[in-house]
This record gives sequence, structure tokens and C-alpha cells, in this order.
Amino acid sequence: MIKNEKFDANWENICKDHYIINEELHDILISGYLPQDYIKSFKPVDLDKPGVYMVVFRRFKRFDNIFVYKWIFYPYYFIDVLLFFLILRKDFTKSLAYSECRSDYFTFIDESLCSVKYGIMKHIIDNPIDCNEYCSTFDYKSYYKSPSLNVINVLSKFVYIKNIYAMNTYLNLLFNCDNFKFAHDLNSKLVDKSLSVVDENHFSKEENMNLLNRCVFFVRDLTKFKNILQKNKEIVITKGSGKWRDQVDSSDSFLSLLDKDFRDGILKYNAYHINKHTIFKSWELSDYHTSFENIHYRLGNSKI
Repeated sequence: MIKNEKFDANWENICKDHYIINEELHDILISGYLPQDYIKSFKPVDLDKPGVYMVVFRRFKRFDNIFVYKWIFYPYYFIDVLLFFLILRKDFTKSLAYSECRSDYFTFIDESLCSVKYGIMKHIIDNPIDCNEYCSTFDYKSYYKSPSLNVINVLSKFVYIKNIYAMNTYLNLLFNCDNFKFAHDLNSKLVDKSLSVVDENHFSKEENMNLLNRCVFFVRDLTKFKNILQKNKEIVITKGSGKWRDQVDSSDSFLSLLDKDFRDGILKYNAYHINKHTIFKSWELSDYHTSFENIHYRLGNSKI
């Protein structure tokens, strides 16, 4: 790799000029099998197997001490592709998550997933705002000059690359319903500017009341992530409560939408480069290759 390699920060050119589904992941998607050395490195039930956990929490009452959590797992080989789509937010306004949830959401990425990256992936990780297509749909820089009332909505458009200890700090702030401190820690400059048009009470208004339900976390080690959060003895982490545990809730729906958007994104991205002849026709993926059955049941070892 050239040391001072330059990349166009424009999200559109990144998608057109770079194909980041490598040959190893391509073969895994086609075959539906993971390499044996990877499989032998963990037990199927392990929650610290190499990969990425997409995690959401739900708090159904504002001052409740119960955090209901759900997650979806992606094997190690999906890390770069997942980061690519998360940070670029390509076609986000056309996504299922956007249309169904009717709001933006806060995306937190474990910084350990971003280590030892080179070339275009390093460029994307180092420039998460410039490479974010969604940020190009509005003039976010103008908010620093002329702050508006919707500062929370502005903050939720960005992607935050943090360590899991910082993520747990945010979760504790949301547990304490300290939305102002949560927002201020994410972007103190923007929030300080907003105080010229709103006061701190704005951050606790009804529409901003339960920001936990608008967060999604991508972490490498789910067990460690949970254990850090459980150091706060006031928080009870559960997979669901009582008689409602078996019912599909908003967390299940949200995870499913995000996952479907990601898998559809892989297929569209592959088709684009096939049509542009930037990759061989033999690399074409089908609906089945990016299906839930293939990625989660066969590769992710989901039992459901």
C-alpha cells in the first residue's frame, strides 16, 4: 500500500470506485460454509466468538430499571462490509429502517472493530462524516452557525466510533434520563451552540424522552459489553420480562429491519459492480447468498 495514498472523500465515488467484498467473503457467501479453523476456535453457544454483535436495548417505561436487550450476530468475515455500509449510510432514506421507524437513530461502533485497517477502509473510518451519504443530504455545518430546535435529530444522523466503556457511559446517562449530558458528550460544540435557542429542558421533552430506544450498538465482545453495563447494580438486563417475553416487540422489528437493509445492500452493491464490469460476472451473488437463512442460520449458527 502507498503510504500517502489519497482517496476521494465523496461517498458516491467510494461506492463506485471500490469493491470491498473480498474473495474470502465471496466464497463464504457462495458456499454457505465458514472456514474450519474459524469454526474450531469457539463453541456455537459462545457470546465472544469472533465477529460483530448488533445490539439494541429497550426500556418500556421511562424510569424503569429494566433494560431488555436483543442482538444479531455476524461472523468475523463481515466486519469490513458491515463497517462500510454503517458509515457510508448509502441510500439510508430509502431503507426499511428509515421508512418504518420514522426517525433517525444513534449508531455506535466499537472502535476495536476498526483497528488495523488500510486503504479505503482506513479512509472511511478516519472520515466518518465526510463519507456519510446521509450527512450530504443536509448542511450539517450550518447547525454550528445557526443552531435549531432539532439538535437531537441532527446528532442522530452521525455514526459514533467509540470504545465499549464510552458506550456504557452513554447507556448509564440514558438510564439516568440525562439526555442533555448524553447529547453534550456526543458533540459538546453543537449542543453548546444550541443553548442559544433552547434550554436544557428541551432535551427531556416528550419527543426526546426515551433516546435509548433510538440507539444501536455494534460490538466485538457481547459478554464484556454486558458485564461492564452490569457494574451499575441498579440496571437489570434481561431478554424480556414475564408474560410478554414471547411477544415480538420493537427491538425485534428494529433489528430485523437493520439486518434486512444490510443484506439487501450487499446484493445491490454487488449487482452495481457486476453491471459496471468492475468485477467478474462469476462473482455475482443471488438473493439466497444474502438471505437470512444463509448469513444467519448457516454462517451465523442461528438456531431460530
